Amino acid sequence: MEQIEKEKLKEKLLKGEIDIDELYYKYQIPEPFIESYEKFLERNPNLTIEQYNQDVLSDKITILFWQMGWEKF
Repeated sequence: MEQIEKEKLKEKLLKGEIDIDELYYKYQIPEPFIESYEKFLERNPNLTIEQYNQDVLSDKITILFWQMGWEKF
C-alpha cells in the first residue's frame, strides 16, 4: 500500500468513516489491550472522555498499521 493510501485510510479511520474494529477482525489481528477510562483518569485527572476516546482510536490505528507491517505511515 502506498504512503498516500495509508494516510487516506488513517484519515478515514480518525473521522469514523471506517470502523477500526472491523479491520482488526478482517485481518485477524488481535485487538490490543487498552486500559479503561477510569485507569487513565487516575494518572490524568483532567482527561475528558472525548480525549480518551481519541487517544484510544489513535493508538489502535498505530498498532494495527504496525501489525500489518506498515511501521512508517
